[in-house]
Amino acid sequence: MHIPETMKAGVVTEPGKLEIKDVPVPELWDDRSILIRNEVTCFCNLTDKHLIDGADVHNGPVGTNDSKEPFILGHEICGRVVKKGDAVTDVEVGDRVSVRGWFASGGYAEYVVTNVDYLKVPESMSAEEGALLEMAAAVWLMVEQVLRIGDSVALLGHGGAGNYFRKMLKAGGCTKLIVSEPHPEKRKYALDNGADVVIDPFAEDLVKRVEELTDGEGVDVCIDACGEPSTINMMSRLPRRMGRVGMFGVPTEPVPDGNFFWIHEKALAVFSAGFHYDYTEIAHKKVLALVESGVLDFSDLITHRITLDEAPAMIETIRGKKENVRKVAIVFD
Repeated sequence: MHIPETMKAGVVTEPGKLEIKDVPVPELWDDRSILIRNEVTCFCNLTDKHLIDGADVHNGPVGTNDSKEPFILGHEICGRVVKKGDAVTDVEVGDRVSVRGWFASGGYAEYVVTNVDYLKVPESMSAEEGALLEMAAAVWLMVEQVLRIGDSVALLGHGGAGNYFRKMLKAGGCTKLIVSEPHPEKRKYALDNGADVVIDPFAEDLVKRVEELTDGEGVDVCIDACGEPSTINMMSRLPRRMGRVGMFGVPTEPVPDGNFFWIHEKALAVFSAGFHYDYTEIAHKKVLALVESGVLDFSDLITHRITLDEAPAMIETIRGKKENVRKVAIVFD
């Protein structure tokens, strides 16, 4: 199989600047590495924007990356193995793999190298479905921790992550799903696809409305899926006493008027994603099984399919928060 010397890639050249450049195709790092010809990389709407803007770690504070070294963005990846190291025994050249690409060379690129966090997927699974498994694994980690069969849940945000949560919460036994979302199209989509109640938090008193819907008790679980400073404060107001809070969305800005009073007053349990299993292949295999068995269907999540050249403009569309974007897929030839 011919492997070119150069490839096209989306490179963060300085904070705030994503450029499409010709760069060398990465070499195998060691005898445990695989080289993948990329088929699809999905945007992570919040994290990719943070990294472009100068965060030193995913979802970290903007402006903390002091390195001047350019890097290739992207971690939700699916493609085919075109080369492998001598010690690789779990995949063969030609196999399709889904990559949880935090430790890969970067998914906004025609070729990707990694030596960890990949999973062979069946031929019956499309490359788009394979790329969608990365965020699904992270969402599964949260749902597995906070949800009990029969729970009521308040979900803050119904964007990319929120859609995953809606599907997984209902599949896992949530009996009353209340979605808070300011965007009218996103609210309608949630209501048409499994949410029991949708609320515009800018038009209604969210705390009062949730209390009305739960006979004054509050929900069993509140999950933040948008990562805005205002929702961090709201998370502790909506659950019942001894309820559970899931922190999935993470704001990079300081949280105004943030305090722990309601967490203490209600004796709430607060969970971060990955507390039980960390971000390992366990979650990756679980969501693969859920899709293969038909329990979960992610086929409606991708709303925008673009070329790599269109990626910088799409980042600005997401930044504007006006268009109904669930998931964006960069589709490679």
